[in-house]
Amino acid sequence: MTPFITFKIIKLTLYSWFFYLLLSSRIELSNNVALRTFQKNHSIPTPEVVNLLIAHPDDEVMFFSPTLTQLQTLDNEDISFNIICFSNGDADGLGNLRAKELNESVALLLRGQNYQVHLFDHRDGMNETWDEELMLSQLNHIIDPKQNNLLLTFDSNGVSGHINHRTCHSIAMTYKSNHDNTILLLLDSYSNNILKKYSAFTLELIKIIIHFFFETYERFCQNKFIPSNLLNYYNDKLQTKNNDKITFFIPFPKYVFAYATMLNAHKSQVVWFRYGWWALSRFVFVNDLQIV
Repeated sequence: MTPFITFKIIKLTLYSWFFYLLLSSRIELSNNVALRTFQKNHSIPTPEVVNLLIAHPDDEVMFFSPTLTQLQTLDNEDISFNIICFSNGDADGLGNLRAKELNESVALLLRGQNYQVHLFDHRDGMNETWDEELMLSQLNHIIDPKQNNLLLTFDSNGVSGHINHRTCHSIAMTYKSNHDNTILLLLDSYSNNILKKYSAFTLELIKIIIHFFFETYERFCQNKFIPSNLLNYYNDKLQTKNNDKITFFIPFPKYVFAYATMLNAHKSQVVWFRYGWWALSRFVFVNDLQIV
């Protein structure tokens, strides 16, 4: 790679981060509008309890921080969160430490919120098969079916195909089949699109910029009394294409906060490749969620 190309890549990267920071307030507004529209289109009441099903300590911040930070803006002061972690991540003998780190992480991510952390001791590992009947029983003891519940977990593939993630999905689907009034959202794992998985915030930032351009053009047309439906057409196209999905794009200040939470709470997991994850992974910037 020539110095010229290297310089261009660095320049483009810096510009991207600059616009990400500059457009953070617009990103937050876009999230709020998307959430209200999604609730209206699917007749979803504001949940009383958000139940996050994860496999290991640090899943909550490594994969779900865009959603957790956004759901805290829901118009319900009494909303509470259940962080349900089925393993203490003891594959390397650090189970007690990682359990402590999980509690510290959730305390930071959900500061000022009503929350409970539920930690179980299913054996961590890519070759471990968990007792789904026991897991379902544990879940039933936590969730009150009389409340408006939202379940949040991995899709059927799990991130990087992790078997423990896939089991969380299986349990959530079983619970949903027994409780039709429960809302279930599944995190897209991008199992068939590795480029998207490691595209950071690039694709969503482009959408925000395009929307900003159309909005500016629309205002110009209104001031000049020129008819234009370009913005409505763009919004309708997006809504039709993603009717069963909702996307949360974490604003820059909240991304920094989530990253700081990882660094300060999950110290045992901060190894060299985590820095690359927090720079390139789409999960730390964007959550694409499918309703079931």
